[in-house]
Order: sequence, then C-alpha cells, then structure tokens
Amino acid sequence: MGLSEAIALSVSADSTVVRLSGSIDIASAAELKAALQQAFEGGNPIQISIDGISDLDVTALQLLWAARQHAAKLGVRFVMSGEPRKVMGSLLTELGMEGLGLID
Repeated sequence: MGLSEAIALSVSADSTVVRLSGSIDIASAAELKAALQQAFEGGNPIQISIDGISDLDVTALQLLWAARQHAAKLGVRFVMSGEPRKVMGSLLTELGMEGLGLID
C-alpha cells in the first residue's frame, strides 16, 4: 500500500504498528481508513503511534474510535502509544467524546 509520510504501517510477525505524524484530518481520512483496515488483516495486536501528530480533526478521531470498537469486537488488542491525552484530550472534551474510551 502506498501510504504518505503522515501515515506509515509496519507489520511484524506479532504486531502491527500504524504511525501517524503531522496533520491527520479529512484530507487523509481515506488513507487512515485503508491503513487501519490493513492493520486488522493479520489479526495481530495493533498499536497506533501518535507521537508525531501535530493536528488531529474529528474525522480522524471517529476513524480511530471505530477501529478501537472493531478491535474490541474481534478481541484484538488495540493501544495508543505516545501521549494521547496531550494530543487528543482537548478535542475529545470539546466534542463530548471523552467518555467513549478512545484513550485510557
């Protein structure tokens, strides 16, 4: 899959990492969705690395929340690495999404 520099996927025998960097918004939504779908193909635990995010919009939050819900249904471990509260906290609160379990 040809992903941009903002979204990178690395798959190993025992895990899948989706690295996000820069601005993740409506313009990259289709790419993020495709990367998340591909991440589920192996059935491995999925880690979303958000260390490099400079901006995140509601579209990206919705995709990440849907992926977390899908992982729970499948029994696949789904974790956010980095500082999700720092990156996403205020936006989640602003949108009233802080209680939806996107970040621990």
